[in-house]
Amino acid sequence: MDVAIVDGVDVLSLSLSLSLSLGGFPLPLFDDSITIGSFRAVKHGISHTRPKISSHSSDELWRIPLWRVSVPGNRLPRRNLKWSTSLAGKTEVNFASEGLSQGQKYEAKWWYVICERGERKSRKSRPRARIIFGGTVIGRSRAPAVAQFSARGPSLYDPSILKPDVIAPGVNIIAAWPQNLGPTALPEDASRVNFTVISGTSMACPHVSRIAALIHSAHAAWTPAAIKSAIMTSADANDNRGKPIMDGNKSAAIFAVGAGHVNPDRAIDRGLIYDIRPNEYVIHLCSIGYTRSEIFTITHRTVSCSKILQMNKGSSLNSPSISVAFKQGMKSKTITRRLTNVGSPNSEYSVKVKAPEGVKVRVKPHSNFYSVRSLSYRIWVISRNKQKQRG
Repeated sequence: MDVAIVDGVDVLSLSLSLSLSLGGFPLPLFDDSITIGSFRAVKHGISHTRPKISSHSSDELWRIPLWRVSVPGNRLPRRNLKWSTSLAGKTEVNFASEGLSQGQKYEAKWWYVICERGERKSRKSRPRARIIFGGTVIGRSRAPAVAQFSARGPSLYDPSILKPDVIAPGVNIIAAWPQNLGPTALPEDASRVNFTVISGTSMACPHVSRIAALIHSAHAAWTPAAIKSAIMTSADANDNRGKPIMDGNKSAAIFAVGAGHVNPDRAIDRGLIYDIRPNEYVIHLCSIGYTRSEIFTITHRTVSCSKILQMNKGSSLNSPSISVAFKQGMKSKTITRRLTNVGSPNSEYSVKVKAPEGVKVRVKPHSNFYSVRSLSYRIWVISRNKQKQRG
């Protein structure tokens, strides 16, 4: 990452696996080398995307974490069999036999086996079949939807930061494939392809990286936090049918979708953004109990948290999302946010609040007139319940 900084890159896209911090137990920020490197990148104005593979992996504050979602559209081959059977399918067609494990070889001579949700249709005596590509059909199914194998929030080490930030396409993505490996990744697979269909965070990560690059090309002076804000505040909460994004057979919760599904067209044209200066991350690290030596490991700065917290009482990270954990006996909390106008001057914006169940939310001022570049507002989050609540 240091070499990338020296090279002057604008965006770092890191989709990594086989790391303790990715898919393993959570690491504190000062023990995560990628987190430390990404903080240095942010100080140099470089945006950084990195997928969250496990519900237990770490979430640094300055990157854009993302989750995998399925996308609309089916590639529909028609399988016209001799006995006039026509089936609509998806890109991946699996021919299998009962009792086979992955990688096990099986020869089905003079058989055509078509598996449709557990059914098996076949015929002996030299049958003939023809597979005809029927074109791409879009909008047929509800999408996007959260993949069942995606990780979920919240952040285990810092519940004051709501995670994930956004979700992005990562299921059945047509992607380039190396020539030294077969598309099944099995040792006996001798076939070679230039492209194949892949699912996973390695597909979601470059989608968000490209959106960050797109925004940077249109707004070169924006900080990584501003770009992240634009992506989050423009995300879609509903699917292609105008209904809430689904997570299996239920509506996706906030810890599954974050701000929603990325929308590059809206992200590039924001009116307001939540910006964060590098020193504000240091204030937040002090507020969650990091020591001087731990903060030095991350930032290479020697700080006095006692002085910083004394000068910044009640401050919170200027994130586009808000998360409040009510401790025992706590009934309310006040949060301040700062908005920067990057749209038309002399614009007026009003606030619309949909409070979580069991929580009352007040915002002042209720509307802001942006004749100046930046204004702050306050949010009062009040618990209505006697029990411990998180909103």
